[in-house]
Amino acid sequence: RWAGDEFVVILPETKESDAISASKRLLAKMEATDFGIQGIQVGMSIGIAELDPIETSARWLERADHALLRAKREGKGIVMT
Repeated sequence: RWAGDEFVVILPETKESDAISASKRLLAKMEATDFGIQGIQVGMSIGIAELDPIETSARWLERADHALLRAKREGKGIVMT
């Protein structure tokens, strides 16, 4: 858990395109899941950043967070890089 309703998933040795594919599969699973609570709809937005070997981990997470914020502005069910 990163903060509030934000979570970080690190996919070692995964290219950005593969992370996007995995994220889209996760979104589809979430949308298809009935959580059994009437009136509750679960959705998510996803921000992705591929680690650049010359950047700091702080900068990498900052880029992922900016992508997430852009996805949240666009609406639920969005993956942004």
